Amino acid sequence: MLKKKTIFYGWWVLLACGLTQLFFSATFLSGFSALIDPIVDEFGWSYALVSLAFTFRGFEAGIFAPLVGFLVDRFRPRKLLFIGSFSGALGLLLFSRMHSLTGFFVSVIILGVSLSLNSSVVVMTAAACWFKQRPGLAMGLLSMGVGAGGLFMPLIIILIDRIGWRDSLGVFAILALVLITPLSLVVKDPPGEGKDSSSARIKGPVNTGEGMSVREVLRQKAFWLLAFSVFFTGLSNAAIQTHQIPYLVDAGLTRENAGFLVVILSISNIAGRLGFGWLGDFVPKKNSYLFAAACLLAGLAMYAYAESLLQAVPAVIFLGAGTGAVMTLRSVVQLDLFGRKAFATVQGLLISCITFGSMIAPLFAGWIFDTYETYRPAWIVFIALTFFSLPLIISLPRQKAVKMASPPREPL
Repeated sequence: MLKKKTIFYGWWVLLACGLTQLFFSATFLSGFSALIDPIVDEFGWSYALVSLAFTFRGFEAGIFAPLVGFLVDRFRPRKLLFIGSFSGALGLLLFSRMHSLTGFFVSVIILGVSLSLNSSVVVMTAAACWFKQRPGLAMGLLSMGVGAGGLFMPLIIILIDRIGWRDSLGVFAILALVLITPLSLVVKDPPGEGKDSSSARIKGPVNTGEGMSVREVLRQKAFWLLAFSVFFTGLSNAAIQTHQIPYLVDAGLTRENAGFLVVILSISNIAGRLGFGWLGDFVPKKNSYLFAAACLLAGLAMYAYAESLLQAVPAVIFLGAGTGAVMTLRSVVQLDLFGRKAFATVQGLLISCITFGSMIAPLFAGWIFDTYETYRPAWIVFIALTFFSLPLIISLPRQKAVKMASPPREPL
């Protein structure tokens, strides 16, 4: 009797993690840009002050990233995703009811904790455990959830305009509690690994494969080259996510056209994540990462000088593709250089490298606009800093710092 073929469980893990990333990306990363104008109009706060929300979020993400990485290596992704999704629902609910600056920052801090527990440190570790033969494709597919968040910007704008920003956040809180939190229960470890093993429960840290320990990684020149390249390529992302709607409206576009451009940026972001992730499985990772950084640099240059819809479309295409690609490939390059042994902890350390940039970039862009009534000087600064990543990427090793056995292909 023929045995019925089942779908490889790793795909369900990717789906659950991807939907979780998609939800929080749409509601608090990309979606936060649509909240800035209504909040400023209601409270009379400055753009720089409202931008502090992303400053706090970036600070939390960076400070907690190494800790989250350590917790993932010890306790596995499922528990952290559950706590993160539940706290996200609480943060969204508090945000929708806040009436003071104190309430504003308290709710943002809770959401920052939630995003840290649902971050790429957690979900990429799940992907690295399940997909040992095609990690680039798996991570590209998984990271599409973040990139696809912007696709919902027009719907979020319509929802906010129809029922108000407070009730919109209340709807998001209910969805986080009812739909997203249960998805964390789907995220298990492969058989024989971690606390979800059907054969045994392993106590203490889990070794997810061959590779270097954290101490060995920190001794590698390649780690520091990668860390600084991650820092420089990640600077502009938080500022653009926060200010994309105000910037495009200030450039002369309507709010509806601005939302349309965010959709285009999101589609190109998805294409960059998936396309470059797939490419990273077949060509040298360093070459793919370098091309992605160059694409990001070109997009920033066009974005800074866009003054019409016709000029803005190619700008957001390059910008979205480059941003998505570098975010995906930094994990692929890390895996290629250092292996799976301490993947989550090392990724947490890399993400902490962009903490300072994530803290100051949205605030800096908001201050530039408050002072000069234009965002262009801020984008020019980000262009120059992104350029510094190119020689760092070129200096990365050509071959793997750690060799790993090739496991069999993952079944469907």
